[in-house]
Amino acid sequence: MIRLSVGYIFKMRDFEYLVKDNFFSKSELKFIWDELSAFHELGLFKPASTHNSDYHKTTKAVLKTSDSFFLHEYYRQLSDSSIVNFTDKVINKEAVDFSKMCFANRSILGTQRSNFLVSYYSNNNDYKLHKDNAVTTALYWLCAEPKAFTGGDLYLSDLDEWVEFKSNRLVMFPSQAFHAV
Repeated sequence: MIRLSVGYIFKMRDFEYLVKDNFFSKSELKFIWDELSAFHELGLFKPASTHNSDYHKTTKAVLKTSDSFFLHEYYRQLSDSSIVNFTDKVINKEAVDFSKMCFANRSILGTQRSNFLVSYYSNNNDYKLHKDNAVTTALYWLCAEPKAFTGGDLYLSDLDEWVEFKSNRLVMFPSQAFHAV
């Protein structure tokens, strides 16, 4: 018997990403800023390198220098969070539009689980090149106005493109795409 194996090599075509400005309304932003202020007062933001996600899986190198925490570490019911409630709207029209952009984005509509990492970046903080352990990454950028720092832009290395930081901006992309801040 002769066995013939045929190998296929697929070149991943460039993925698409979504950028939406003014994602939150003014009233939603008030609730979100109140919640973020409470988190700061409670000291919930943990120094960099306290989460497994802060390390490269193979080299164990520290990937980020921002302070952060996961919302599920604080809330028993994520639905108690204004942040969660107001970001859920991304699963509506934006997710459908995003899923139509290219094949790599289609899996978002079947996703049943969300994980919310809230990060606080200050001057000279970064998040080195990495992939997320998820299907789709949705970043929501907020900062007090006027913006008192430089940087914060997102680098999508597979596309060699930069997405400029802008407060109240949503950026969605496939989580397996290499990216950095």
